[in-house]
Amino acid sequence: MLNSEFTDHIALPLLTRTVGPFLFGYGKKELSFEQLVKGFPDLTWANLKQIHSDKIVESNQAVDLANPNAGLIEADAHFTTQPQLGLLIKSADCVPVLIGCASRDKKPAVCAIHAGWRGVNSDIVTKSVRALLERGYAPTRMHVAIGPHIRQQSFAVGLDVARELKITALRAGLTDLSDVILPHPEDHAKRLVGLEAIVRAQLKGFLIPDSAIDTCGEIDTLSSSEWSSFRRNGANAGRNLSFIAKLA
Repeated sequence: MLNSEFTDHIALPLLTRTVGPFLFGYGKKELSFEQLVKGFPDLTWANLKQIHSDKIVESNQAVDLANPNAGLIEADAHFTTQPQLGLLIKSADCVPVLIGCASRDKKPAVCAIHAGWRGVNSDIVTKSVRALLERGYAPTRMHVAIGPHIRQQSFAVGLDVARELKITALRAGLTDLSDVILPHPEDHAKRLVGLEAIVRAQLKGFLIPDSAIDTCGEIDTLSSSEWSSFRRNGANAGRNLSFIAKLA
């Protein structure tokens, strides 16, 4: 685990980490797209219209900085081999997963995934990694970062959602769910689910080394005022901007 390697950006409300040619970034709620553009003038940016799907696309076209939400493709994960192209993901409790793929014989690739409980349940992380494997990237050369999201102690769901996520967890290879799905201490009709445990199992199912799967601290977006949370603020919630870029 390399949590300490994520550090506060000197000028932006942003946590960053660099691994080889890969720049990982997790923006706090105050970070705007305009700030990102000014803070990283050497980067261009790719964006998605997120729809809580299991759709993965290749992004090679930068957005128009004057209108970054125009003409966006509907998907919840994207990847690229283009250098200096930052792949954006927006979240407000959902799990942002960023992957850098090193390679000895091809251009390194990066991938950004938006995984809410629906995305986790529909295996978007699994499908994204599989798409990278199909393009020749080895799991042993992947570097993964799991960003700030709603943590288990805050993620209360109904029994129907808990049942679906239990099936997903078992499909990912988890056999002991005693720490993944917990009884709610006050409401017998709800369960507390640890999304990160399921995401980690999905990643490790491809033999990505545990040491290469990083967590950006134990930040709970619901209880932390520095991060946007839909459960806390509903329609008034902003979005946390996460990104990964290949610098060379």
